[in-house]
Order: sequence, then structure tokens, then C-alpha cells
Amino acid sequence: MAPLDGVRPFLAHNTFLGRLPRIALDALMRKGQVRRLAKGAVVYQRGSAGDSLMVVIKGRIKLTNTSRGGKEVVLYYVGVGDIFGEIAALDGKERAADAIALEDSEVFVTRPVGDIDCASACNAGGCSGALRKSPSGRGSR
Repeated sequence: MAPLDGVRPFLAHNTFLGRLPRIALDALMRKGQVRRLAKGAVVYQRGSAGDSLMVVIKGRIKLTNTSRGGKEVVLYYVGVGDIFGEIAALDGKERAADAIALEDSEVFVTRPVGDIDCASACNAGGCSGALRKSPSGRGSR
């Protein structure tokens, strides 16, 4: 795992997490780590535990499933600043797709927001709408 140097400013300026109150972002940082991935590395597999969410710091990741006929179906590509894996992390269910590094990549991996006292964090800093859209306006995946 890589050190967290520079991750907080990146998250604050390039993801919707920057709109969270400082106390909530601090909690995510304490629970997180940077994971380096080689091209082709599996980030997670469909059916695995959804116990974390990820933010792409460097590189690109593809989210895929396999059709009944055995063909790979690409669901989405995520790049720098995009968040993925959050649905399973927040609802506690298993992963619905495979995630694979398309190139050498770095992702910040953290535990779900549900582990944080979000009500207190949001009341302290007013995070209304913070989880609805990414800075690109596409919303999170």
C-alpha cells in the first residue's frame, strides 16, 4: 500500500468527498489507504464482500460482468477522481460487478460512510446533497 501523502487535497478538490464536513473526511482518511495496481490487476470480483469504496487517484478501472454466453460486458469505465464500489459498501451487499485495472493505477480505498457518525458530521458542516453528484455532474457509480 502507498502512503496517504497528497490524498486529502486530491479528495477535497477532485471528488464529491470534498463537500463533506472536515470531520467526515477525517474519518474516511483514517480508515483509508492507497492501493497500487498493475495493469490487469483485479480490484474486486463480483460476489465479493462490499466492505469498501474506492476513488481513482491515478489510472483507469473498468467495471464488467460476464454474459450468460461467457462474453465480457463492460458496464463502465472510471478514471481519476471517480468513485466506485460505493453501492455495495453502503448497502452492505456483495459486489455486483468485477473491477479491473486497465493500466497501472492507484486507488484510495476506505470503509463505508455508514461507519461514520454521519448525522453528527453533517449537522456540524451541512453536507446536504454532498453524496448526490460528482464534480463532473455524472453522479457516482
